[in-house]
Amino acid sequence: RQKVRVAFYEESPYGILSLKNIDRQSLRCDWGMYIGDIGYLGRGLGRCMLYDLLVWVFDEEKLSKLFSEIKLDKILYQGTNYERTNFISRILLDLAGNPYGTYNQEEEYIYCNSKITGPLEMDLLQKIETKIAHVLNIIQLFFIEPQPNWIHISFKKF
Repeated sequence: RQKVRVAFYEESPYGILSLKNIDRQSLRCDWGMYIGDIGYLGRGLGRCMLYDLLVWVFDEEKLSKLFSEIKLDKILYQGTNYERTNFISRILLDLAGNPYGTYNQEEEYIYCNSKITGPLEMDLLQKIETKIAHVLNIIQLFFIEPQPNWIHISFKKF
């Protein structure tokens, strides 16, 4: 099932909004939006159309899920790293008080406006826990694959 509305600007039609595959049982639908005349681009009308579409779907049609038809265009991976913390290392570092971090920042804590300071002096057990966690993280480098630092994904409309 499909429903279509025409979008107007100063009594002139400039685009259409559509709801497709309306499913009243699962309260979902697909949507589409199209501005037909390039003279109307760059005026913020797409934002107005989207707002009208959301009111239409959620308030008038009483649906709860909105899906868009898009397809994957390309995926780009930027840089790689081997940084991971395994479960055991995480627990050991938690026990050691998580002594690593950036403590030379100029920013203050947001809630109490005090300076960021270094960790407290660690006792012998905390130093041992930290060392074991560090060694485990090094050992795991031989068993893991690199992963990208950033994944850029672009989509295209159907």
